[in-house]
Amino acid sequence: MTIGLECCLYLDPAGAGQGTWTKYEDVGDVQVPHSWNESQRKIRKHKYERTTLGQGVLETTFTLTYRAGDPGFEMLRDAHLNKTDIGVAVMSGDIATNGSEGWQYDAKVTSFPETQSLEEDMSFDVTLKPSSDATDDPARVVISGA
Repeated sequence: MTIGLECCLYLDPAGAGQGTWTKYEDVGDVQVPHSWNESQRKIRKHKYERTTLGQGVLETTFTLTYRAGDPGFEMLRDAHLNKTDIGVAVMSGDIATNGSEGWQYDAKVTSFPETQSLEEDMSFDVTLKPSSDATDDPARVVISGA
């Protein structure tokens, strides 16, 4: 069994296929919902509608705790403001450990809202979504031979 504390979020300003992953740890809960677009087939010979699955829908969301001068924060902020791609890997463990698995893809930082709660750390609720500029589709990977 793996608990969330053992999982790892990696970022790469050069993109997912560049092999320069940096573990980013100034985050709390990380969510990676995956679903499929649906269409309904309604034909008279069946008593129930039938569902057809289309393209996948994937995003990564997390709350980032602000730390002045933090290079991960600056990369995410700049990618958001400049509309540039970054690589993201959300893994079940260390990216260099056999058996670790998760999603890897090139992403746009689509949402970067700032929260300045009176008595809590300043934070940002970050949303990453697959980039239309990416060469490859997001991939679910399992590390082997590391």
